[in-house]
Amino acid sequence: MYQKQMDELLNMLIVGTFVCFLKQNKLIIMIANGSLVSIQALLSAPNPDDPLSENIARHWKTNEAEAVETAKEWTHLYASGA
Repeated sequence: MYQKQMDELLNMLIVGTFVCFLKQNKLIIMIANGSLVSIQALLSAPNPDDPLSENIARHWKTNEAEAVETAKEWTHLYASGA
C-alpha cells in the first residue's frame, strides 16, 4: 500500500513539474512571438516621423528611393545568410 501511494505521489510531482515547465515555456514563446510581431510591424511600415534612428529617418525623408536601395543591400548583406 505504501509503495503504491509513493508511486502516485511521484507521478503527481512529475506531471506537476512538467505542467509548470510547459506553462513557463509557453510564456517565453508568447513573449518572443509578441516581440517578433512588433518587429514585423516596424519593418513593414517604417515611420520616419517616429524613428528608431534619426540618421535613417533623415535619409528616408530626403531620398526615399536611395534609402530603399540601401535597405535592400543591407538585407542582402546581413539577413540573407549569403
